[in-house]
Amino acid sequence: MIRGRATEITPGSPVNEDQLAKKLQMRRTPVREAIKRLEAEQLVTVYPRRGIFATQVALSDLTLLTEVRVHLEGEVAYQTARRVSRGERALFEQLLAEAKKRSHETIEEIDFDSRVHRSIYHVEHNPYLGTTLEPYYNLTIRIWHLWTDRLPEMSSHVSELIPLLEPWTATRTALGR
Repeated sequence: MIRGRATEITPGSPVNEDQLAKKLQMRRTPVREAIKRLEAEQLVTVYPRRGIFATQVALSDLTLLTEVRVHLEGEVAYQTARRVSRGERALFEQLLAEAKKRSHETIEEIDFDSRVHRSIYHVEHNPYLGTTLEPYYNLTIRIWHLWTDRLPEMSSHVSELIPLLEPWTATRTALGR
C-alpha cells in the first residue's frame, strides 16, 4: 500500500497519473515527478506504453530489508551520537517525552517509529547515509502497513528505540554541548 495525501494504492494496482492528479488536486508535472521518485524507491514500476503499477509486496522482503538496515542503522546511530548538537538534542528530548506518552495502536507506533528514524537520519549529517537508508525504510513501512496482522506487536520494537534516545539527550548535556 502506498499512502499519501488522501489516497492509498494497493500492491499490483495500476496508477493513473490523470486520476491521481485530480484526486490530489495537483497538476500532472508534480505527480509525474512523484512517480519517478516512487519508481526510484521501488514502490511503483513503470512499463512504457503499458502503464504504472504499484509494486507487489512480500512479507519475506522484511527479512531482506532488515539485513541491510541493521548494519547501516548501526552506523547512523554511531554518527548521530558523535554529531548531535545542543539544538538537535531538543528534538530527541521531545521524541523521548512523546515515547513515554504514546499510544500503542499499531498505526501510531509506526508513525512514531518513522519520526524517530527520520530524525536520526537527519541529525547524523551524512546525506549519503540518510539517502541510502530512506528507501529501505520506506519499503519496510509499506510492509508493516500491509501485514500488521501477521507481524509481532509494534510496541516492543518501538520500545527498543527509547533507550537509544536517552544518551542523545543526557550525555551531551553532561559534556556541556
